[in-house]
Amino acid sequence: MALKYFCDVCLKEAKDQDFVCEITLAEMRDIYEIASPNLNPKKQMRKQQFQICKDCFQEHFSKYLKYDK
Repeated sequence: MALKYFCDVCLKEAKDQDFVCEITLAEMRDIYEIASPNLNPKKQMRKQQFQICKDCFQEHFSKYLKYDK
């Protein structure tokens, strides 16, 4: 059974088997503890991963990266 990958930009199935683009977005966020009496904020790393098909990569992202076609 093969895994199916869906593009997080256009929401279509990525059918190109020769191209893979996975982007990780990481940012520091302030997280508040609701249970503590003084709500001290803490910094916490938030990470998200995105899969992008070849068409969306070439249309939206390749102009921002040093990418040899």
